[in-house]
Amino acid sequence: MSLKDIIKKITQKGGKGMKKIEINPMTRLEGHGKITIFLDEQGNVENAFMQVVEFMGYEKFLIGMPIEEVPRTVSTICGV
Repeated sequence: MSLKDIIKKITQKGGKGMKKIEINPMTRLEGHGKITIFLDEQGNVENAFMQVVEFMGYEKFLIGMPIEEVPRTVSTICGV
């Protein structure tokens, strides 16, 4: 079953207006996290949020780093 099929199935359950999908807890993550996805009336993604409670601290040592280096640097530290 594709992700689009899953979203359609969820949006068919009762009520009109915006729907919310919440994945909590996120797996394969050191610490606690969740993903919240908001769907419009047609089942399209209106907004999505990822929340991680722990402070990672990447921001401090990424300041001034060329943007091309950021993905390579952070991917060696954390898989998120």
